[in-house]
Amino acid sequence: MAQTIERFLPPDFLFPTVEGMHDTDKLLRAVGRESAHAVLQPNTVGAAVMNGSVIPLVYAASAAMENGQFDIFANRIVFFGSSKVGEEITLHPHISVNDPSIIIIEDIADKLGVLGAFERQFSNTHIQLFAPVQKPHTSDLHQKLDNGSDIKTVLTIDDVWVDSGCGMDEGLTFPGVNSTEQDYLTVLQRCSRVGVYTNGHRTFDQRIAFFERQLLPWVSSESPLFELMMRMEENKRTNDPNTVLEIVPEIMPTIETILRENPYLYSL
Repeated sequence: MAQTIERFLPPDFLFPTVEGMHDTDKLLRAVGRESAHAVLQPNTVGAAVMNGSVIPLVYAASAAMENGQFDIFANRIVFFGSSKVGEEITLHPHISVNDPSIIIIEDIADKLGVLGAFERQFSNTHIQLFAPVQKPHTSDLHQKLDNGSDIKTVLTIDDVWVDSGCGMDEGLTFPGVNSTEQDYLTVLQRCSRVGVYTNGHRTFDQRIAFFERQLLPWVSSESPLFELMMRMEENKRTNDPNTVLEIVPEIMPTIETILRENPYLYSL
């Protein structure tokens, strides 16, 4: 099937690929380099949301490791959980961020709930949000915040519900499917090498079959990071940010192991 102006649709895909997201690895590498460089500036802290930031964070950590600065980068990352509507954030560890600059690492810049929450909580801090993609309405929403923050993205995508790629997931609950299986689909989607949008009815099994074939080249369903992300999804179902953040001490060591064992990812 020929490529159209609006969509890229390989013939064997169950879902249309969001234009520009047929190779999320390239998007993630680009934003990883830029966000790592920003976090490594003096008097700066990085903030990563649970759970959507994990995949972009891997790429930022990879860029830092490439420059021999992984440890510095890892020590500057603060993880946070947020409410469903992004109206409040909970930091881990429970510390006060006094740095004059905060770099938020996200999967997408969309409704900017997290950015708004950070601006309210750290009103005297310069905040930058780094994400692979944004939506057409993001700029207008950002202007309404009017707090001097910056948004850095690689690509503006159509205003469609993105079901996968760059750390994003579909966010649906399937009747009759147990929670572990649903978590498995969620993590597959977060680790997808393509960003797609739902096109018509597809069963849960069809989704599993599709996304199992679309993983980023450096991850598998047996990898320690994938297993850690499964546990993160289990904790997320509690709707308690503190429970979500219990896994934080394991994240950067797991990412470091992935980077040292995978030369493809390490070479940015």
